[in-house]
Amino acid sequence: MLFKFFILIMFIFNIASFSQTVLFDNTHDQNVGNSDWTISGGYSDFADLLEKNGYKIIKEKTYLWDNLSKIDILVIPEPNKPFNKSEIINILKFVKNGGNLFLIANHGGADRNGNSYDSVKVFNEFVYHFGITINSNHFSEIGLKILNSKINHKVKTIAAFAGSTINIIDSDLSTPIIYSENGIFGTESHYGKGKVITIGDSAIFDDGTGTDGKHLHNVFNSITYDHQQFALNIFTYLSNKDFIFFNKEIPFNELKENSITIDIFHGNNGADNTEQFMTDISELKNVYYSSTPLNDKILKKTDILIIHEPNIPFTQKEIYLLKKYKDVKIIFLASSSFNALNLDYTNELIKRISGKDLYFHKNQVLDSKMSVEGKPWTFISEEKIYKTIVFSACSVGGSEKHSALLKSSTNSYTDGEPALKGSSSLIIRSDDLRITLIGFSLFSNYNFSKSIFYSDNYKKVLHNTENYIKYLIKKIDGDV
Repeated sequence: MLFKFFILIMFIFNIASFSQTVLFDNTHDQNVGNSDWTISGGYSDFADLLEKNGYKIIKEKTYLWDNLSKIDILVIPEPNKPFNKSEIINILKFVKNGGNLFLIANHGGADRNGNSYDSVKVFNEFVYHFGITINSNHFSEIGLKILNSKINHKVKTIAAFAGSTINIIDSDLSTPIIYSENGIFGTESHYGKGKVITIGDSAIFDDGTGTDGKHLHNVFNSITYDHQQFALNIFTYLSNKDFIFFNKEIPFNELKENSITIDIFHGNNGADNTEQFMTDISELKNVYYSSTPLNDKILKKTDILIIHEPNIPFTQKEIYLLKKYKDVKIIFLASSSFNALNLDYTNELIKRISGKDLYFHKNQVLDSKMSVEGKPWTFISEEKIYKTIVFSACSVGGSEKHSALLKSSTNSYTDGEPALKGSSSLIIRSDDLRITLIGFSLFSNYNFSKSIFYSDNYKKVLHNTENYIKYLIKKIDGDV
């Protein structure tokens, strides 16, 4: 009995010693404009993940000029209101005495409350103490370069959407942990007895659950990226705890004959937002998410392969196999120049696989007359008896012979290159019927009536889009 009591006491002691208290600052306008970086909004899943893994999250509002001695880790997500002098002194004292700090910036110009302060300007008033400054720039990139460190253990893919880069001004205090093509994206710093992690994008931890009807995006729970593992790594590093493995569950992971396969391995822009499509289309075909490089086994069982704009290059072997399996029909998807990340590579890949000169244009198709809710980048397009919603689209074309499966109305126009007036091709198919190009995210969750992102007025026309998607898949598959 005494032995069991001893074991119980040791267990309680270990749990208590593991538990670290975390405060997410929510006193500096983290929820203004179309943002909600709070634990009751877009960062709720982030906070839940930490709680499930032994961290204590402070739920009540806590001001940073108060005593921070009861806090182990302070998180400051994208502040839009400057810190006063006493707050800055308190933050520096907190870290210097052994507290740990996680700073989450965003791109320059993200002044969400119109007070002339974005997170870059706010942070730069004190982060020089940690050997860094944050740049007032703006970039998006999938497949950031991840350096070998404890913070990046088991992390393969990280994405930044409208983030900023970081300058290291004192290499004795700060070192990089992640790079983008534009510069350093993440750093670890030491200040006194404490540690500081800084990254340049708030969207990484966004779970899409903004309050008050804010239209956020579920990047944190993405099946394409390793943001949850990255989050756990940051906190185990700051709290000097052992590595915690996050078991990322991929839905539709059973490969069957005659499947529609969506590639999610190559940093595919938009592919992670297709689960409702997979659910609906599974009524017609087997469906499969490919989270590994393409191989013989996958392609032998695939009828239609869907490749959203890839940002991690295909290997020579993968390209060889895609040429080899000529019976596999391939759908490429991209979006407007406003949202696209790597159209040049996508167009190059299409040509290497098919040998055909078909491509996505670097423009955006707009249609005010057919717009939904007055937004010209979101409009209705018609094909025979079917209607579909189109949003953030580029036009598609090529010098090779092809057929247009969907066009915008004669009232539409484009900005970017080429600038066009009148009807533009939105979906085209090669003359051998193997390659289809779709210039917008047709299979996105946003295009289904179960979407939580749009008003009831918008949802009234979504069932038409669902019907069109099923019609298009049948047509590509040769059933109509």
